[in-house]
Amino acid sequence: TGGYIFETSKDFHKIFANCKGNSIEIECKADFHYDSTGLGRYHKAGFPTELALSVPFTGSPNYNLPLEIHRRNASLCPGWETEEGDIQYLCDLSEGLNHEVVYNFVSVDRVSFTVKYSGDVFKGVSGVEETYTLDDDGVKIHVKLIDPLLNKVYYLLPLFATNGKDKSNLSYNENSAEVSIGKYKYKVNTEGIITVGEERYGNRNGEYFLAKIESNNKELIICLSMERIKEGIK
Repeated sequence: TGGYIFETSKDFHKIFANCKGNSIEIECKADFHYDSTGLGRYHKAGFPTELALSVPFTGSPNYNLPLEIHRRNASLCPGWETEEGDIQYLCDLSEGLNHEVVYNFVSVDRVSFTVKYSGDVFKGVSGVEETYTLDDDGVKIHVKLIDPLLNKVYYLLPLFATNGKDKSNLSYNENSAEVSIGKYKYKVNTEGIITVGEERYGNRNGEYFLAKIESNNKELIICLSMERIKEGIK
């Protein structure tokens, strides 16, 4: 039925939310042998689980991956520039990271909540806020950097390539990306600029390209959705 937000205990530091068939899981303080911090799962009822993302990526997995597969910490998550000019991503943070969840709205038709991250581990910002809204349109993510040195936000976007059996069709332009497997399509829309890297990274489910969204602002909105491709329409 959906229409809920569920937090585990602080020892497990995960958040689950479900509404209108859309289901997400957020890891707030990752064990890097298995996870990365950030949005690691977006499912929709009746769609292939790996189409958007089913588990995060990690640079030091406690499970086997083919030797030729690239490894790194990654999830659907924001990043920002440090004083040194590097990009720090939420997926690389764990120890020293604090989080707070604020419930904005909960019903069977719409769920909205905000995750506020803070801690001395941040460089270039004092923290970051992510507001998630789940409804019939999919999942909307509103990212806001807190006290950034530079008003520029980044966002990591894994895009499915193959699970060894199925191969995706990937298309993208500056502000949108689409991944399809058979009759199922995953869509990403944003006002930021999307670039897609050539290298593939592996998790438990398969190989993914890693895209990056950039915006010359301290806030960014990303909209995720899935739909079935109609017969006779490509």
